[in-house]
Amino acid sequence: MNVSGNAVHAWESDKQEPSLAMLVRLADYFESSTDYLLGRTDY
Repeated sequence: MNVSGNAVHAWESDKQEPSLAMLVRLADYFESSTDYLLGRTDY
């Protein structure tokens, strides 16, 4: 995904949010929806 460890740490500690493009890439990678990644759905 070409993301630094610092960026992931910032996301996990709520200091920064991933960009919309990165959110879509993560959803594609995990075969999930962006709504699920954002906690808007349970599946």
